[in-house]
Amino acid sequence: GGLEGLEGLEALCLQGFRISCYVLSMDRSKISIGLSICGGLITIGCLLPWANALGGLIKVNGTDTGDGKVVLIFGLVILVTGLFFIHPNRSPKRYMYVIALICSCLSSLISIIDIIDVGSLTADTPLASIGIGLYLCVIASVGSVVVSCIGINPAWQREQTNS
Repeated sequence: GGLEGLEGLEALCLQGFRISCYVLSMDRSKISIGLSICGGLITIGCLLPWANALGGLIKVNGTDTGDGKVVLIFGLVILVTGLFFIHPNRSPKRYMYVIALICSCLSSLISIIDIIDVGSLTADTPLASIGIGLYLCVIASVGSVVVSCIGINPAWQREQTNS
């Protein structure tokens, strides 16, 4: 009786594995576009509010903080790295993806620490909340980590076809 459930689970796991392999099999131009989008979103997130108080009357933007300025620089580096390799004739070097990965990891770390810090402050004060920019920085930074990892590992990349 219990074996049918296991076979169904195995089929489900295989399907999940196929889907994840499909997502991971991106060609170089898509990786570059992905990095550009993530870098752009990180940059925009730094310009948006990271914290709000008094129902949005007081806003602290990412660039108003030291951490926000650092994350902004990382976002710009990721953006430029992606934009530089969008053209199909430019072949990205692995070290560029490594630079993007380091910036992405540091951006993720700083953003996550800041969201925890601001979250703990807002828990004490009901009039304060985490701003949209900080959420955007966390999501885009984590996305950039994933895209950079795909760029570093050539086994996960699909060869470009000129069709």
